[in-house]
Amino acid sequence: MAENHRTLVILVHGTYASGAPWTKSNSPLCVYINSALCGGADFEAFEWSGENSHSARMRAGEGLGDFLVTSIEKYKPKDTYVIAHSHGGNVALYALGHLGSHSISGLVTMGTPFVFCRKRGIEFPLIVTRRIFSLVSSVLVLAVGGRNLDVFLGVSFVPMESFWHPFWAVVVFGLIYYCTYLAWKWTSESIGRLGVALLRRQEQVVSAVSLPQFCETDVFVADVLGDEAGAWLSVLFNVGEVAHKASSVLNSILIKFLEIIFIAFVVGGLMYGEDGAADFASYSIIALLFLGGISIFLHIPMVVLPFFVRAHKLGFGEDSLLSNWLCEIRASSLPKETTLRSLEIFRFFPKGSGLRHSSFYQSEALFQKVAEWIHARRSCSGDPSDEFRPKSGR
Repeated sequence: MAENHRTLVILVHGTYASGAPWTKSNSPLCVYINSALCGGADFEAFEWSGENSHSARMRAGEGLGDFLVTSIEKYKPKDTYVIAHSHGGNVALYALGHLGSHSISGLVTMGTPFVFCRKRGIEFPLIVTRRIFSLVSSVLVLAVGGRNLDVFLGVSFVPMESFWHPFWAVVVFGLIYYCTYLAWKWTSESIGRLGVALLRRQEQVVSAVSLPQFCETDVFVADVLGDEAGAWLSVLFNVGEVAHKASSVLNSILIKFLEIIFIAFVVGGLMYGEDGAADFASYSIIALLFLGGISIFLHIPMVVLPFFVRAHKLGFGEDSLLSNWLCEIRASSLPKETTLRSLEIFRFFPKGSGLRHSSFYQSEALFQKVAEWIHARRSCSGDPSDEFRPKSGR
């Protein structure tokens, strides 16, 4: 049987664009590519929910993988290309991560905000949290068990007639110190276990959301100057990062003053007696809880007002506050986290009015560039098809 030299092109729409006209075989994009390839192209449109969420895109990636296998088995083409718009490009990369990028000849993305996910440094907040709760628990034990801290702070401000026998003073001091140590150890170990759980969750989020690390296929990235979607996602991300950055600054202040607060607490007791110690204990705990509360409160708007604050809610999907706190989820105009076999970038300025994010499937300059790129891949593979024939402009 003669070898099939036809090209299969799979078209993937973007967010909220199910049934997009440009994915039809009679669309200007498809007609141009088919004409340029001398009528040797077959087109199939992959439909997915189009929901704006990581989970929807990952499910669509699995579905696209199965769709590719079925379509390739059906057409038995010489080569296969995927053309995707907007978040459809992420769906295609997820599919290649499941299926293996060697299964297609190339990927064309149009205005795709390539998602990438990085771990946030949560060790520092955990250290701050551990020190705050350890200090608070220790001070509470000392304050409750030390008879207004008489034993702990020494006999310098305690009337001799009220002081216990030295032996019992040592015993009581030892018990208080031991209880303080247990409180500190329990708090420290609890925060440590919480840290392990959070790190595990962080790994799960990064593994699930990140695009495949390696993609051994050729990729053509089309980008329009002044893309509204890219600018919108950038604004949303920066707004959503305000709470994280403010919390980081606050944590830096907290960790620097924790030791100072504890020293001031002890010195205050030694200088001003038991009343001074009690006051310093109260003020220290209140100050720590207040600052820690502010650090937590900074993230509350992400939950209460997700429509206005949580960048990932509007831009990327339904991820929880915990996932956003653990990981930095954002988008880039290039797949910077994925190693590609080759990458070609085409940026253009759209003509006419209308949304620039929708101008990709209306630009003949882009149609010709994509057709040339596909034809060049076919030529490199030894395809004996006719010479490339660009369609004349209208």
